[in-house]
This record gives sequence, C-alpha cells and structure tokens, in this order.
Amino acid sequence: MALVKLTFKSSTSYPIYINPKMVIYIRQDPNRTGIHLAGGGGDGGVFVAVEEPIEEVANLISAQLDR
Repeated sequence: MALVKLTFKSSTSYPIYINPKMVIYIRQDPNRTGIHLAGGGGDGGVFVAVEEPIEEVANLISAQLDR
C-alpha cells in the first residue's frame, strides 16, 4: 500500500511519497507542469511534462494509489 502525502512542499510542488525511496513531485513552473520521478532525496530522476492543471494531476495520482 502506498503512503500518499499531498501537502505543499512549496506553492508549486506537491510531493507524493510512494515509499521511503520513491517520491513523485508534481510541480509547476512558468513553462510547464509535470511529474518529477525521483529516488530518495530527489536528485536526478525523470521529469514528465503534462498539460493538465497541477491540482488535477495530484488528485488523479492519489486516487489511483488509493485503489
């Protein structure tokens, strides 16, 4: 079961903790909204851009993890 935390890390970033070594950051900057897949402390990882609003992306991911 995934531990989901949808609190603000900053005004434009939602961290979602999949497990202690996997964190998904949903973040928004002036040019793009996306999902940043990072291990552990958040270094490196992969950024996937999405077109939907950041709040909708966070809600969709948390809904899938709660299944």
